[in-house]
Amino acid sequence: MPAEPEPTRVRDQPAIRTGRRRQWLVPAGLMAGLTVGLLVAALRPETAIPLAGITATALLYLAMLVVAATVRAARIRNLAFACLMGLIAVVALGSLLLLLLSERAGT
Repeated sequence: MPAEPEPTRVRDQPAIRTGRRRQWLVPAGLMAGLTVGLLVAALRPETAIPLAGITATALLYLAMLVVAATVRAARIRNLAFACLMGLIAVVALGSLLLLLLSERAGT
């Protein structure tokens, strides 16, 4: 007999167990759009950091769309969404920190 879901465990959260695609794609799209917008504002010919961040963010969101279209099992799909959304956040933070460090080193 399977144990009842424990709502305090991260793996048993309703968004992971039964979440819909839209619940993940909309916030991830907003985060990706904000990241791309900030990195576009930082684009200059001498630095490749914003371009790499934009490319990585776009590819991660594209991977989310592929997962949404191909993975049927809700739990596996939502775990993949959570990982990809976390990676989008890491890319955003890492790109902006690298940009800050490169600006400080340049002056």
